[in-house]
Amino acid sequence: MVILNFANPDMVGHTGVVEAAVKACQTIDADVKAIAGETLRLGGKLLITADHGNCEFMRNADGSPHTAHTTNLVHIFYVAADADNYTVNDGILADVAPTMLQMLGVAQPPQMTGKSLLVAKGAAPVKVPAKKAAAKKAAAKAEPKKPAAAPAPNLLEAKKHSALKKSLRLKKWKR
Repeated sequence: MVILNFANPDMVGHTGVVEAAVKACQTIDADVKAIAGETLRLGGKLLITADHGNCEFMRNADGSPHTAHTTNLVHIFYVAADADNYTVNDGILADVAPTMLQMLGVAQPPQMTGKSLLVAKGAAPVKVPAKKAAAKKAAAKAEPKKPAAAPAPNLLEAKKHSALKKSLRLKKWKR
């Protein structure tokens, strides 16, 4: 198992420099695509995710740089020859390790509170317990709302930054 952390988008997100964020995401997109290709060629599997957002929101409503982490939901991708046989459920950070253990065929120890996010198609999806769902809703309500209109819009909505928009869509090469 190889675990990688590509910190480029996170680090440049803290600078507030849009062009640097675009370049960082394009670089990581190309690198992940190359790693995925070689991993699949060797019969391996990938789980691609993040623990927080950052460069997907670069400008505040007043036009100033947004340089902090965001609490936006992040994607998780399962890339493998058998990926079409699975659904990837939504979850929390504590679910990543159990998912990796499942990918390795290793039993989850009882001390782990998370659940694997990989569900074989045709199997019943794992329901999020009411407590977790309520906590998730409360956290979403507690986060300040992003402004609807801003002089310098969110990167993902800005037409002039379509390179980053495309770069963040890893599904385009998902197998």
